[in-house]
Order: sequence, then C-alpha cells, then structure tokens
Amino acid sequence: MKKTKIESGMAAMLILLMVNGCNNLPKDNAPIVAYDFGLPRENAPDQTPRMAGRLEASPVTAPSWLDSPAILYRLAYHNAARLDSYADSRWAAPPAALITLRLRQALSTASDTSKGNPTPQNDPPNRLRVDLEEFSQIFDSPQSSRVLFRAHVSLTQKNEQTPLRERTFTLERQAQTPDAAGAASALSLASDEFIDGVLNWLASTPGIR
Repeated sequence: MKKTKIESGMAAMLILLMVNGCNNLPKDNAPIVAYDFGLPRENAPDQTPRMAGRLEASPVTAPSWLDSPAILYRLAYHNAARLDSYADSRWAAPPAALITLRLRQALSTASDTSKGNPTPQNDPPNRLRVDLEEFSQIFDSPQSSRVLFRAHVSLTQKNEQTPLRERTFTLERQAQTPDAAGAASALSLASDEFIDGVLNWLASTPGIR
C-alpha cells in the first residue's frame, strides 16, 4: 500500500513537470511583428536641399552583426558589450537595405536632374558611400531606453579611392517605450534625421549644390 502511494505521488509529480515543461516551450504559432521605416516623407519643396551635380548612392554597408533583420538591443545597466535581439519582432529587411531605399528616395527628390535639369553627360558622377556602424537600442534601466545610430559617410568621384569629403554622423533618440516598437519608431526617426543631415552636408559641397 505504501509503495502504491509513493508511485502515485511520483506519477503526479511527473505529470506536473510535463505540463510546466509544455508551458515553457516556444510558441511556434506566435506571430512575428515586422517593422520598416513607414511611408516616405513628403517634404515641402522649399524644405528639401537642391543638388545639381550627378550623384550615385552605393548600397549602404554594415558589419556582419548588423547584416540581418534582427532588432538589436543592449542592457547597458547589466552588460553594454552584450548584444541581444527581440524574438518576436524584426525589421522587414536588414537595416542597411532599409536605409539604402530611404536615402535613394531622398536623393532623387533633391536632385535637379530628376526635375528636368540634366547635367552634362561628360561630367563624372560623384559616389556616396555609407558605412553603418551602430543601429541598436540601449537600455539604461529596465524602464528607460534610447537608440544609437552611427554611420560614416564618404563622397568620392567615380572610380577614385580618395574621398572628396567624409564625415561620421552619430545620433541618439529616446525611445517612447522600452520595447521593440519603441526601438523601431526611434530608429526610424533617427534614420530620417541622418538622411536630412546627409542632404544638407551634400548641399554644402562644391559641385553638388
């Protein structure tokens, strides 16, 4: 009788462990939320810097750890050197691809050549290169986070190696919420702010303005 009670107790414990284990398994059917930068902005004509020179934008490059759709974050209050990513949220494409699309749209709007004012065909186009260096959310506490955007920009003549001009852009924005949605919104705004900075920088460059 005693042995039967022990066996019954062990069986009940085993069932309980199995139930808890099933509850802790990943939810394969949970939807993955995908973010992009939203619809293209419609700036007023007098708010967009004009550029008369021919310009080609190379695809934005990124280090291997940024070359994925993962939305990355760091817990600075615990270990700022460790990168983590959200399991249930991601970008619709790697950040470099999203920035490339947004940047080319902005350059097309700012270019006089797209408005019926072509430059001479023998005028060699300049090439814009963007190297993305940081694109992540940083938690200074569990309830507070910000995003960090950093990219190095260089302007060269086509087939030339030495940059005519170069600059590193660093931007920070506070995330409205300490989660993936807050990161996506703040990084999207930081990307648009970066592109505005690049356009103004280019507009001050001889041969581009």
